[in-house]
Amino acid sequence: MTDRATFVSLEGLRSRGWTDGMVRDLLGLPDVQGRSPRQAVGAPVRLYLLARVEAVERAREFAVCARAGGVAGLAGPRVAAEGRRRAVLATLRAEPIRVPVLPPAELERRAVRYRREVGGAGADDGAGKGDGAGASLARWQVGYLRNALRSYDALLDGLFAASGRAEAERLLRYRVYAAIASAYPWLAEECGRRMGGGGGGGGRVTREIGWGGRPGRGMLRGMVQRVRPSLYISVDIEADGPIPGPYSMLSLGAAVAGRQDAGGYVAADPEAATFYRELRPSGGEFVPEALAVSGLDRERLLVDGAEPEAAMREFTAWVREVSRGAQPVMCGYPAAYDWMFLYWYLMRFTGESPFGHSGCLDMKTLYAAKARVPLRSVAKRTMPAGLLSRRRHTHHALDDAIEQAELFSNLMGWSGA
Repeated sequence: MTDRATFVSLEGLRSRGWTDGMVRDLLGLPDVQGRSPRQAVGAPVRLYLLARVEAVERAREFAVCARAGGVAGLAGPRVAAEGRRRAVLATLRAEPIRVPVLPPAELERRAVRYRREVGGAGADDGAGKGDGAGASLARWQVGYLRNALRSYDALLDGLFAASGRAEAERLLRYRVYAAIASAYPWLAEECGRRMGGGGGGGGRVTREIGWGGRPGRGMLRGMVQRVRPSLYISVDIEADGPIPGPYSMLSLGAAVAGRQDAGGYVAADPEAATFYRELRPSGGEFVPEALAVSGLDRERLLVDGAEPEAAMREFTAWVREVSRGAQPVMCGYPAAYDWMFLYWYLMRFTGESPFGHSGCLDMKTLYAAKARVPLRSVAKRTMPAGLLSRRRHTHHALDDAIEQAELFSNLMGWSGA
């Protein structure tokens, strides 16, 4: 019986005496493409079925290659090179590029640190001199992100001869910079500059991608503007009654859950960008049972709580900062109660909402649609355990916002029932 459960990595093949050229020409495309759990940015892993490897090793062509130290003398593999080239370019074109999503301030901090670490022109990745501070920072940010995505260079390992590899590198460069520009639209101009660079041969690659010419700044701006990303913010509030007005929102917690664009959804670290305030009660009534759930001291908040107007203006500024270049969307579990208080407070105390009047998403509805179950039957206890966060639901607004951000990201990645 053929063993179809054992695979060999590229490094494993090299340890068996294979060269990259032998892998390319005798094995061709890998049998499995996956992701390494040790790589934070989804490094591609390529595996070859052991049974196929052993069958090739028993063939005469393998012995000839091994003695010659390569495959230069074999005509058969060369005949198939063009078809293999197209197949690999198709793989590169389809591979999702997962850009890490960071708040703008954190991206700036990391980019500056990266620039200091690499030093000199290396941080600018060939950028011109004499630009303003903003242009320099954009170069550093794109340079940092490109470095964070270096794991995708493994897509090229052992698959191309010199000329074909250059073509594939050009295609991968375009894909990576397009993904960065999609995740961070304010970096589109710098990404376009880098995508437009390089030597000849661009026409053939852009035809492979599906573009009619070299992708410069204007083309990239148009591509990014087709779909404006959404920035999902998990929000939880604690209140002392059922409705705003007579009753008060006592605390507000928020955490960035992730970002979605035409390329898909990318989860964020829910602890990386958060907001929390405790507010002075604005209403004169309260329900003791509701107050007991949060454990907040209403009398203390009457003295020490933030003024609702100040708190909501600070929250609005925070939302606009973390969602720069994207449309913010509030998500809650369930959204109806939290959105009711949040929107009322925003309009009552600031006169506007950074989410607009309808920018909210209910996680219970999202689950019901994916699980194909009636909405009123949905509860966390009925959900698959793998969807739930391991964090406790504490009724502290920030704790619960972070917990529900993880639930939201799990739901976004879930294929459903």
